[in-house]
Amino acid sequence: MSRFKIVRNNTNSDRKLLQARIDTALVEDVNLLVKWSNRDKNEIIAELLRYALSQEVDFQLYRLSVRQQATTSMDSSAVRTLGKKTVEGERQSLPMAASGR
Repeated sequence: MSRFKIVRNNTNSDRKLLQARIDTALVEDVNLLVKWSNRDKNEIIAELLRYALSQEVDFQLYRLSVRQQATTSMDSSAVRTLGKKTVEGERQSLPMAASGR
C-alpha cells in the first residue's frame, strides 16, 4: 500500500507582494510553525491569513456588501449597454424611409 500524500497547490498564480511589519515574537512563532510543519513560509502565512479573515464576522459582512454593490452596479451598467445596443439594432433593421434617413 502506498503512503498517503497531500498534493500542495502548485499553480503558477500571480502573487502580489504584501509587506507588513510584524512583532518579533510573531515572526519567531511563524518560523517555528514553518519548521514544525515542514511547509513553505508563504503557504503558512497565507493559510493563517485566510483562517483569520474567515473568522472575522464584521469583515465577512463588509465583504458581502461590497460584492453585492459591485454586482448591482455591473448589472445596471449591462442593462444600460444592452438597451443602447437594442435601440441601435432596431434603427439599423428599419427600412431607409421608415428610419428617416
